[in-house]
Amino acid sequence: MDIKEFKYLIQLAETGSVTKAANQLFITQPALSKFIRNKEEEMGTRLFSRIGKRFVPTYAGEKCIEAARKVLAINKQLEDEMAGIVKQGKGRIRLAFHSSWSDFFFRSVYPAYQEKYPDIDLQIFEANSSKALEMMDKGELDIAVVATTWRAHSKFVCETLRSQRFVLAVRDGHPLLEKTEVRQGSLYPHLDLRALQDVPLILRHANQQTRSYTAELLQNVDIKPRVALETQSRENALRAVEYGIGVTFTLDDPALLLTHESIRLISFDDPNPDSYINIVYIKGLAFSNSEHELMQMIAEQHRLLPSQTIA
Repeated sequence: MDIKEFKYLIQLAETGSVTKAANQLFITQPALSKFIRNKEEEMGTRLFSRIGKRFVPTYAGEKCIEAARKVLAINKQLEDEMAGIVKQGKGRIRLAFHSSWSDFFFRSVYPAYQEKYPDIDLQIFEANSSKALEMMDKGELDIAVVATTWRAHSKFVCETLRSQRFVLAVRDGHPLLEKTEVRQGSLYPHLDLRALQDVPLILRHANQQTRSYTAELLQNVDIKPRVALETQSRENALRAVEYGIGVTFTLDDPALLLTHESIRLISFDDPNPDSYINIVYIKGLAFSNSEHELMQMIAEQHRLLPSQTIA
């Protein structure tokens, strides 16, 4: 039975009259009488006894009406929950981004979003780009902020926030800054990497992509690195830069300038293509207002991130 048929049974039981029930249901009396006959034939038993002009539920009818009330209550609960998701900002959003974005997100996006949508169950996962896309492909994520070398994909929608390149991170006042030059159109001062000869370097572990990329860059300018520290953590590498231990290669994520104010970024000739920071989600999905606004907040706050000023 569909929802309206459950309502027919309940209304007839409450009024005891086909005429009254039909009027309240806005259908004709013959249509309601036919429905009752057909339903009794379908069930193989009488649902109502006719006592004079009054319709009284039989035992089978009482059981049917009891179940009908439960179904209508569940349906009402579902409708209320759906209305809450669509109109009142309730629901669940599963979001993933790289651990390096945590400070940016929790400082710039999360407070404003939670204030506006306090009933949203915002589930946050820290994951690198490949892991986040794998989770999304399995239906375990709704939105991901990832770094990729592509801006379009057959399965995902990609909304590009910015391009991203590798840069050299140095401490403010480092002698290398004096060897840089300003290039028109470049956000960061430019350095000839041959100036890194004998400069202490903070490197990532050998199994990490950043380490392989650094080795390629140094090999191109015929420099054997002077290793001051090896670490698996980008955060540890940046802290070591701040402490004056050395310099390190990293992606020019402007979010890092929020927590590493003493760091300066330097560009260099880079043969590798840009990667892109993308907001990614599955094609064809319908998003709620709260999901759209979360993506808009991430994009807007990203545009407001601090950038290094070149004198």
